[in-house]
Amino acid sequence: ILVGDADGMVTFFARQQIVDQRLLGKSICKLVRHQSITGDYELVAGDITGTLTGFSLANDLWRTSMEQ
Repeated sequence: ILVGDADGMVTFFARQQIVDQRLLGKSICKLVRHQSITGDYELVAGDITGTLTGFSLANDLWRTSMEQ
């Protein structure tokens, strides 16, 4: 289970335990799983400021802002 909260924290749960936590910034509005063309999966989180962050369990992959 993947949960994003109002403080910008993303928490990974497995077997009723916290596996990992990551602070991404502002309040998380959306979390999606994306499969790349190579078949790898990444998670993408969007926050209230329009920042999108792509990450895996191992590390942050990229970050971009939708602000102009």
